[in-house]
Amino acid sequence: MAQIWLIVVDGFELFDVAAAIRVFEAANTAHAEIYGRSFYEIHIFAPAATPVRGAGSTMLNMSALPADFGEKVHTTMVIGGTASHMLSASSTHTSHARDWILQHRSKIDRIASVGTVGFTVADAAHRRAGRPDARRLWDAVAASAGMKLALKLVADDLGQPIAIKVTEQIGASWEPISAPFRFRSGLPARATGDSRVIALHAWMDENLHERLSVETLAERVAMTPRTFGRFYLRTTGITPARAVELLRLSRACDEIETTPMSFKAIALRCGFSTEEVMRRAFLRVLKMSPSDYRRQYRAGTQQSSQD
Repeated sequence: MAQIWLIVVDGFELFDVAAAIRVFEAANTAHAEIYGRSFYEIHIFAPAATPVRGAGSTMLNMSALPADFGEKVHTTMVIGGTASHMLSASSTHTSHARDWILQHRSKIDRIASVGTVGFTVADAAHRRAGRPDARRLWDAVAASAGMKLALKLVADDLGQPIAIKVTEQIGASWEPISAPFRFRSGLPARATGDSRVIALHAWMDENLHERLSVETLAERVAMTPRTFGRFYLRTTGITPARAVELLRLSRACDEIETTPMSFKAIALRCGFSTEEVMRRAFLRVLKMSPSDYRRQYRAGTQQSSQD
């Protein structure tokens, strides 16, 4: 499961914390309805083993961030206060949070932040770490609320259809995630740390243009097709065929987002036998056609640039 760690720092709004948790829990419910399992594992921490003071009189006692941990963290979300809390912010909490992120940056796939204090902590850690990878830089955008940012993260992880289901569950409007929406396969979180599956997914991603049959995949991990099929389903919760489809869809979405190529060219590059086969996969999984995906992505990108 994808680890979501909420790090609460000084001046936080209690609503931001509760709303973020609610969004990720609703995403788990929506994901489980489709795939039979939750996607996120949610944890909440303080930078140090002392109470964290909120924007008002709220004080939260939480577990301190662990000094060490084994499993990679999918997302850390730093939730802090606005500019008015900068001068009163506890240097202990903010420095602890910044130093912890800096120390463990290689184990964190994505950093996000809410509020000026949260943004300052995340941004300072990122700058000192000197990592220019834009795909990991959610700390470069200070969102106005925990709900808004959490919804954007869910849309990026799980796609527009599940994000819409989440807004329906929690009674939120669609506007907070006015995009861009980007579908991704979610396979890294499904590998559950098994090195054989992780290596297989990497190989599959590099060979999407090939015929990725169960027999071919089984041979890569030195198993019979029958044994491999059961092993893969038990480990990831989905069939090998479903994994191949999700990887091809993820690559196709990336091509749609970043290139002007025709859908026919994208389909062939991603391993779909025809443009129509790709179109049916889009409709089945994303509930939209490739042209709809391109249209909403462009609209979302334009909207984001105006926000």
